Amino acid sequence: MDRQRQTEREEQDIARLLRIAGKREELPTTLQQRWETQFRAELNNVLDRRRQRRRRFILGVCASAASAVLALGILLQRPAPAPLQIQVSQLRGEHALRQPDGSATPLRPQQQLAPDSVVETGADGHVALTYGHYDLRLNRATQVALQADRIRLLAGEIYVSGQPDRPGPGALRIDTVHGVIRDIGTQFLVTVLAQRTVTTVRRGALLISSGTAELRAAAQPGSAQRVVIEPQGHLLETQTTPSGPDWRWIYDSSPGFTLEGRSAYDFLQWSVTESGLRLEFATQSAEIHARTTVLHGDIARLDPEQAVDPVLAATDLSARRTADNRLLVSLADRS
Repeated sequence: MDRQRQTEREEQDIARLLRIAGKREELPTTLQQRWETQFRAELNNVLDRRRQRRRRFILGVCASAASAVLALGILLQRPAPAPLQIQVSQLRGEHALRQPDGSATPLRPQQQLAPDSVVETGADGHVALTYGHYDLRLNRATQVALQADRIRLLAGEIYVSGQPDRPGPGALRIDTVHGVIRDIGTQFLVTVLAQRTVTTVRRGALLISSGTAELRAAAQPGSAQRVVIEPQGHLLETQTTPSGPDWRWIYDSSPGFTLEGRSAYDFLQWSVTESGLRLEFATQSAEIHARTTVLHGDIARLDPEQAVDPVLAATDLSARRTADNRLLVSLADRS
């Protein structure tokens, strides 16, 4: 109650002071215009700054959105696949490149082949090709159509070895009259006969299909898996050896190995890759010695199995083949 009376007295005092002061003088016109002009200028400056901030905000949002769209586009964009490279790497005996009109021309070393090329070997011919990141070997009396997305084995026998250090566009597919073979990182043979196709995988795995039948064939340590596609489309599996007479023909079209200046380890890796063995060192010292020993000379036409003993004779290493298809390398006993 006291607070209310005090407020009323204060309001009465203010009213009495305003009456005493009288009516406020009007500002001169020039001063009023000057203040108005200054006020409007300040107001425009404030509005301009506000509009600039709004524009910068909108531009920033648009730039961020554009950057996000560009980044997403870069992430989603897949690089165009490199064109398939097919090249002749080794020739022996009779061979030919079949032309669309049915004529044939001899192949040339290092010749680049276009997709849809048809390559044939004669009764004594062997051909080695690079097909993307695959190493292909054609046995005698073989005919293949090298298409961009698959290989059609029309007759004869082909050996395939993947090269993991040379990435490619995808798994290889081989079509025969009896079925389809798809590679899953392997070394394998495919042979087309009159009534069946025989596939043997000694490293990795294959997916083999014929009609509605399909199976996955995988090599095991020390053994290879053989699958026969029979005339009715049945798939028959058996175990076999990953090296030996059935495989030795691939050495006839091998590009070989340049010994001079390479290490003993490089040579041994080449030998086991070609022959289907697994390299193993008896001790860490033996492996270190192989990696640091530089070789000289030429192994001429010795095949990868025959060359092991003569090459290692010039080093302090020795090797023996085990029953489970390992090449076991040790430091030689000099005592």
